[in-house]
Amino acid sequence: MAAMETGTKEDRGRWGATIAIALLAAAAYANTLGNGFVWDDNTIVLGDPAIHSLANAPSFFQRGYWGEADPEYKLYRPVTTLSFAVDWAIGGGSPFPFHLTNLLLHVVATLLAFRLMLELSLAGPACWADLPWAFLGAALFAVHPVHTDAVDSIVQRAEVLAAIGVLGGFLAALHGRWVLLALAFAVGLFSKENAGVLPLLLAAWALLGPRDQQAGSARTSKLALPGRPRWPAYVVCAIVIAGYAYARWKALGAVTETHAAFGDAPLRARLLTMTAVFADYVRLILVPWPLCADFAVNVNPAVRVSRLSDPRFLAGAMAAIALSFFWLGQALRRRPAAFWGAWAAIALVPVSNLLVPIGAIEAERFLYLPSVGAFAGLASLLVRIRTRGVAFVVIALLASLTVIRNPVWKTHESLLDARMDDAPQNPFPYFYRATLYAQEGNFALALPLLDHALEEVPGFEKGRQLRARARGEVGDVSGAAEDLEALVAGHPGWANALASLARAYAAMGDREGVRRTLERLDRAGHPADVDLLFELDQLLERLRR
Repeated sequence: MAAMETGTKEDRGRWGATIAIALLAAAAYANTLGNGFVWDDNTIVLGDPAIHSLANAPSFFQRGYWGEADPEYKLYRPVTTLSFAVDWAIGGGSPFPFHLTNLLLHVVATLLAFRLMLELSLAGPACWADLPWAFLGAALFAVHPVHTDAVDSIVQRAEVLAAIGVLGGFLAALHGRWVLLALAFAVGLFSKENAGVLPLLLAAWALLGPRDQQAGSARTSKLALPGRPRWPAYVVCAIVIAGYAYARWKALGAVTETHAAFGDAPLRARLLTMTAVFADYVRLILVPWPLCADFAVNVNPAVRVSRLSDPRFLAGAMAAIALSFFWLGQALRRRPAAFWGAWAAIALVPVSNLLVPIGAIEAERFLYLPSVGAFAGLASLLVRIRTRGVAFVVIALLASLTVIRNPVWKTHESLLDARMDDAPQNPFPYFYRATLYAQEGNFALALPLLDHALEEVPGFEKGRQLRARARGEVGDVSGAAEDLEALVAGHPGWANALASLARAYAAMGDREGVRRTLERLDRAGHPADVDLLFELDQLLERLRR
C-alpha cells in the first residue's frame, strides 16, 4: 500500500512538472504572437503562391524549399512547407497562426525533451537522479533565449519540427514502436535534413547508457522503463533515410545542399573557423547575451579565422579539449552527462561544415537540437549541488531575456536594426535597410549605410550598385561613376552598368568618358541603341547651355 501511495505521489509530481514545463515554454514566447512576417518569411511564405492553397500540397514533395524564388538553393523540407500551407489556410495570410504554430511546436518539443530526460533517468541507477534534473534540463530548454532564432522566425520552424521528429523517434525506438518511429523520423527528416542524426543518437545511448538499466527500477513508477535500441530501430531509420534521399534526388537532382557559405574553401580553412564558432556556441549556451540574428562570419570572409594563432581559434580549441577530457571522465563512470554530451556533439555534426559544407557557418538556430543534450547534461551536473533557489533564479533570468529578445522579430525594420547592432561587420542588414530608404526616395539616409557595408566587404556588388544609384540621386555623379567603373571592371560585358556609366559621364560633361564607355559597349556586343544615344546627347547639350 505504501508503495502504491508513493507511486501515486510520484505520478502526480510528474504531471505537475509536465504542466509547469509546458506553461514555461508557452509563457516565454507568448509575446511573439503579435509579431509579423519578417526577412525570409516574405519570400518563402508571402512570396510563394503555391503555399497559399492546400491543393498544392503534393507539389511540396516535388520541389525545393525556396520554390521558384531561388531554385539554386538545394534545400528539401516539404513537411515544413506543408505546415505553412496549413497555417495560411487557417488564417488567410495573417501572421498570427504561423507564430501560434511555432509556439505550440516549441511546447511539444519541450515536453518530448522532458519525457525523454525523465525516461532515461528512470532507466539508470540512482546517480541519474530522476525528476529534479529532468525538470531542470527541460526548463532550460523551454526558456533559453538562444532558441529565439528558431521559434520567433517563421521560416526557421524547420529546426523545431526536426527536433520533434528526433525526440519522438528516439522515444518510439526505446519502446519498440517501429511504426511510430518511422512516422516521427520521417516528419523530422522531411522537415530538415539535420534530423538524420537520430540513428547515431540511438547508438550513443546503446554505448553510453547505464549498464544495469534495472538498477533504478526500485523507484515505483507507472512509466515503462525504456530498453536499449534493438536492431529493427536501425533498419527502420535506414529505410526512412533511403526514402528521403530518393525523394530529394527526384525533386532536386541532388542529395546534398549545393550552396555553401564557405564556397570552395579547403578543409583546413573550414576547421579553423568552425573551431572558433564552437567556442561561441559554448558561450551562447552558458551566457546567452548578447545574441545575434545573423552572424557576420556567414557573409564576410574577412572575419573568418585563417591563422592557428587567432585567439578565437585558440579559445575554441581549448574549449573542445577541456570538454573532451571532462566527457571522458563522465563516460568512464557511466554518468548521464556522457550520453547527453555525445547527443550535443552528434547533433552539431550536420551544421559543422566539416563533412558537408552548408549554406551558413554559424546560427543560433543550429543549437536547437544540440541544446537538448547540452541542457540535460548541465542539469545532471547542477542538480547534485542542491541549489534549487539558484536554479529558479537562472530560469527566471533566461525567460526574461527571451521575452526581451522576442520583439526583434516583430517587423522587418526591427529585425534589420537588431542585425545591424548584433553584427556590424555583416554588410547585408545595412544594405537591406538602405534599400528600404531608397524605396522611400530617401537616398541621403541610404548612403551612410551603403558606405559602411562596402567598407566591410568592398566586393559587395549589390551594395555598390545601390550606392551608385544613391550617389547619382543626391548629385554625386562622380562618385556614381567611380562605383560603376568598379562594377564594370569585374564584369566588362555588363551592358546595364556600362549604359549607366555613360550617363554618369554625360552628366559630368565628360565627352571622352562617354566615348570610351560607348566603345566598351560595342566591344561587349551591346552597341548603344538610338534611345541611349539621344539621352546622352540631351545630357551633354544641357551642360553646354
